[in-house]
Amino acid sequence: MALRLALHYIPRSSRVHRWDARTKLFGVMAVGGAMLFSKAAVFPVAFSGLLGLWAAARLPWLLLLRTFRAWAPFVGLLFIVQAVSWEALLSPEKAVTQVVPLNFVAMAAASSARLMLMILWAVLFTATTKTVDVQRAVLWALRPVPFAPARRIAVMAGLSMHLFATLLDDLEEIRNAQRARLGDRSKNPYRRIKTIILPLFRKAFHRAESTALALSARGYRDDVTVDVTPWRRAEMLSCVGLCALLLALHRGMP
Repeated sequence: MALRLALHYIPRSSRVHRWDARTKLFGVMAVGGAMLFSKAAVFPVAFSGLLGLWAAARLPWLLLLRTFRAWAPFVGLLFIVQAVSWEALLSPEKAVTQVVPLNFVAMAAASSARLMLMILWAVLFTATTKTVDVQRAVLWALRPVPFAPARRIAVMAGLSMHLFATLLDDLEEIRNAQRARLGDRSKNPYRRIKTIILPLFRKAFHRAESTALALSARGYRDDVTVDVTPWRRAEMLSCVGLCALLLALHRGMP
């Protein structure tokens, strides 16, 4: 069950769940943009905000730990790749401080923390926002854009989020089936990868085909009008205030 709740909506009776999807979408985008382009001192602000909203949404803390554990190997590999000076590593006469320079380690730590925080913020967004609300938020944002198929893009965004979460469930199911058949004890890495990738691709294509048939059976059309409720002014101003705060933090740092 390590990935069973990853990127899924978790129903709770909380204020965060009742927020407009546009508030959460643009808030997460603002925080992600701030972490992507800001100095490392912004990270404590983003981390404390994440913990505060996680507690306010009454989400299981075990999900936070499971997400961190699931992404830790990938983030750790990224840290190693960035922390090591590969040019110095190929020279045997180089010292350890030259192979692993402190500035490289600091840069790798900042990049790893940035990536992990962005992943956790994405999990917070998907855990508190329904797919249909995501579709309406994307539709509202794309309506002013000329020549853009807003409804089609909105539907694809919602379906992509749902299918990716479902694929994580399928991946866990396949891995559990492989362990039950002692497939994880195979010493052939090619065989272990093949027994996971092939069933996962088969399930992915099957779900994509089933989704397309379901849309066709329900008479999906791009020209059907969808009513989107107005964005509450208080939540809109809160997003503007968040962007102003992050911009002030970024400009106020050396």
